[in-house]
Amino acid sequence: MLSITEQRRGSASILDLDGDLNEEGCQVLRKTLARLLNEKRYWLILNLEKVSFLGSHALGILLFFDGQARQGAGRLKLLKVQPMARMVLQNTRTKFLLEVFESEDSAVASF
Repeated sequence: MLSITEQRRGSASILDLDGDLNEEGCQVLRKTLARLLNEKRYWLILNLEKVSFLGSHALGILLFFDGQARQGAGRLKLLKVQPMARMVLQNTRTKFLLEVFESEDSAVASF
């Protein structure tokens, strides 16, 4: 089961994810991101430090919501991506579409 803790730094919404981004976890993430965009929160940072599994369904969700955030002049960015998830991003070439950061400060400052 995926749990999400939300924090805000300025205009950025930082989501700390804990669990797997499998099909069930993706449903939780999708609902959370949809709510934030509905609240006009377009600067999104997903902290994946505690996410060990990143399924292909999750990639589609990340790209979809990055596109939605861009429509509001924002972005979806990734933070602290773990080795297995990073490998998925590299193998699918998604790493070229989503920005990845190692520190929260640098992710927030990038907006």
